[in-house]
Amino acid sequence: MKNLLIALLLFCLSMPVLAQDHVLTVPANCGGNITHTATTAGDDCALRPGNDYVYQLILPFNATWTLSVCNATIPANYDSYMYLTDALCGGATLATNDDACGLTSRIIYTGGPDTLYLAMEQYANNANTYSFTLSVSSGTPPVAVTCPPADTSLTGVLTDYTALGAIVGGFAPYTLVQNPAPGSPLVAGNTLVQLIVTDSCGVSNNCSFNVGYYPCVNGVLSAPGLYDSSTVNQQNICALRASRDFTVQVDIPCDGNWIFETCGGNTDYDTWIYLGTTCCSGDLGDNDDNCGLQSRITATGLTAGTYYLTVESYAAGGSGNFTLRVY
Repeated sequence: MKNLLIALLLFCLSMPVLAQDHVLTVPANCGGNITHTATTAGDDCALRPGNDYVYQLILPFNATWTLSVCNATIPANYDSYMYLTDALCGGATLATNDDACGLTSRIIYTGGPDTLYLAMEQYANNANTYSFTLSVSSGTPPVAVTCPPADTSLTGVLTDYTALGAIVGGFAPYTLVQNPAPGSPLVAGNTLVQLIVTDSCGVSNNCSFNVGYYPCVNGVLSAPGLYDSSTVNQQNICALRASRDFTVQVDIPCDGNWIFETCGGNTDYDTWIYLGTTCCSGDLGDNDDNCGLQSRITATGLTAGTYYLTVESYAAGGSGNFTLRVY
């Protein structure tokens, strides 16, 4: 009996003790991205013949995980074979892969949080050892920001647009910076404005849009619609006539025939209007008395875009209230 017990003890001591080669704890922040470089050594799991390397893989949250050696610099003749299981060297096989990218392997697995086991095996039965780099990623898209549409400033000072930036992807908290900074003075014409987002992992992205500043523009109208104002306290900026003037930037949404008029509404003086493709130009036409003492311009075949309607007075030095209607 004593000899039998000794024999059993020696047999048990000669049996290999299963253990993972490395515990890979995926970080819970920054997308769960991590890499690890190792070398196969010993056939611990014997899921395939040849040397292997076994990870205990701790996934911190639910995601679609990519486990890959595809993008790593590895020996050209390393034909890898991956096994993802729920127990060390066995249990339920959750996924396997041989040649997702040439001779190397990639597993895409949806799950977590969980502790799983990844065995890096060799397809071929040989005694060679191979170095490899495993990458693990949750597939969270990188941070990005969407800018607001182009805008027009009436003050010549840049507005704070950061509240209008739509952030997606990446990892909160985010930092959103505007360049040029809010409050910066604008020069005449278009200024390119950037919104730059940086997430908690230090990844940055940006978007850009134009902010136009035209010193002659007093108001903006998105057609069709009405615009009520007055030239009483204005200056003679455009000097299309010897009177106080008021220029409305009119944004036309679609191609077609459009009418610009000061007929009716609150108009209480003798207007003269000018329509142009640039501020203070009148290159598309002008009108004095189409409807009594008020004005109307019919623009046929007008393409969608931005135009400028300047309200002047027929009389030198004249001014008053007006209603601009565009339809």
